Amino acid sequence: MKKDFSSLVCPICKGEFLQHNPDKWVCVTCGYTVNLVEGKPFFNQTPQDIIPFQKSERGPEIGTPWRQANWKFLHEQISKLSPGSKVLDVGAGRGDFADILTAQNTLAVDVIPFPEVDIICDLTQCIPFKEASFDAVVLMNVLEHVFNTRDLLINTRSLLKPGGKLILTIPFLLKVHFSPYDFFRYTHHSLKKLLTEAGFEIQSLQGYYDPVFLIGESVRNISNYELSGRNRLQKVIIRAILVIIQAAMSSLKPFLGNGRLIDPEAAKSPSAIGYLMVASNPKAQENANG
Repeated sequence: MKKDFSSLVCPICKGEFLQHNPDKWVCVTCGYTVNLVEGKPFFNQTPQDIIPFQKSERGPEIGTPWRQANWKFLHEQISKLSPGSKVLDVGAGRGDFADILTAQNTLAVDVIPFPEVDIICDLTQCIPFKEASFDAVVLMNVLEHVFNTRDLLINTRSLLKPGGKLILTIPFLLKVHFSPYDFFRYTHHSLKKLLTEAGFEIQSLQGYYDPVFLIGESVRNISNYELSGRNRLQKVIIRAILVIIQAAMSSLKPFLGNGRLIDPEAAKSPSAIGYLMVASNPKAQENANG
């Protein structure tokens, strides 16, 4: 499907691009030039220390319980949008959630030129879009990989139409991943503060709690990293104990399921796997009130 680049503008002067040349676009106002590779505009160079990762199959029942909770959450939020709504998928990566967005007019943005990405751009440094041009911005497991978090949130709010939604998930008690670009683990308190200071109005914030999954992560850590250097007897004993723990976890699973979504303020245990949020650009309310 041909992508709709009508919302793209010069990041310097917000002028329109001449988009006829297959190798580059030129701003008609200031002459700013964007190079195209295989039809994709490159507004930023890909950092040299980033190693692209392989695509994994994703779906409502594929992957970790956290990933499955992400899928269900995003599907629920996107289903509230009218078909053809303009959506910006920021940090889209290998298109893990692209199937959910097929009914929408979606642009996928990332700093890495994956095949699934439409535009290569770092939104903390460059904003090549018209203001207030999107109905929703999606940040699925992205915020922990962005060092200039405040800049990204402020910039994405400027791209939302009045009343537009920011749909966000972010891990909390999960292992370091995509090194060296894994910078933060935010509590729900810090997430509220970050989004409020960026000008968003928080509509919902849920924590995903799954104690069985947490135990499983600990077992995997022991199995993968703690056996090295042990003598043979120690390894045998440790592995036997891990088998018992895994059997106990399997017995618990039918009763506890894949975890629950709970208001973090009401949760008895603060050990969240991650958080799922919806926030909005509050200008719509301001305009409606006067």
